[in-house]
Amino acid sequence: MGESRLGLDVGGDCDEFSAGPDKVMEKGYCFVAVDLSYPSCRVGVHDLPLPIFQRRGMMTDVSASVWKSFVVGHLNQNAVRDLETMDADSRKIVDFEIRMAQFLCLPAILVDLPDTGTRLLSALLDARLGISKPRHFHHHRCPCVWASVNLGSVDAWDRWNDFRAAFPVTKMLGVVLELPADGSMPGPRCV
Repeated sequence: MGESRLGLDVGGDCDEFSAGPDKVMEKGYCFVAVDLSYPSCRVGVHDLPLPIFQRRGMMTDVSASVWKSFVVGHLNQNAVRDLETMDADSRKIVDFEIRMAQFLCLPAILVDLPDTGTRLLSALLDARLGISKPRHFHHHRCPCVWASVNLGSVDAWDRWNDFRAAFPVTKMLGVVLELPADGSMPGPRCV
């Protein structure tokens, strides 16, 4: 069994974290997940140069070492869901956000698995991140991908299996289980 880590998803609201990363770490979180783009960046994103914002645009007063070890990028959920329709703009948005995570040197990417289209998503991630390619082809700094599985969904594990069927399973791939708001842990059977 792999390593278990507890994280906090702050989405696009980074004020609390930027005011003091140490305070978040003191609460026992091993990582914090932030959105890779703002809603205003999602329109015409394929026409904009990389990067369209810098780290200081998302969080201020956060050191590079914190970015490289504590911050996880969260892919645009709407774009990931739209991949099933083979929408070109959605693919460009997801590709852009993966490149943004690489530019920011984030240690991991958080991905919400869509109801359908998981094989397309895994192929896109594999093509961009190149985890299955030989080591010397790794020109990125963002090797890890986390797949988020909704515990309330009946077919969550089917989606996970579809995803990993088209994506190389290595130590760089993990599962993030979403906990309820009360913070209670799932039972041993579920885990």
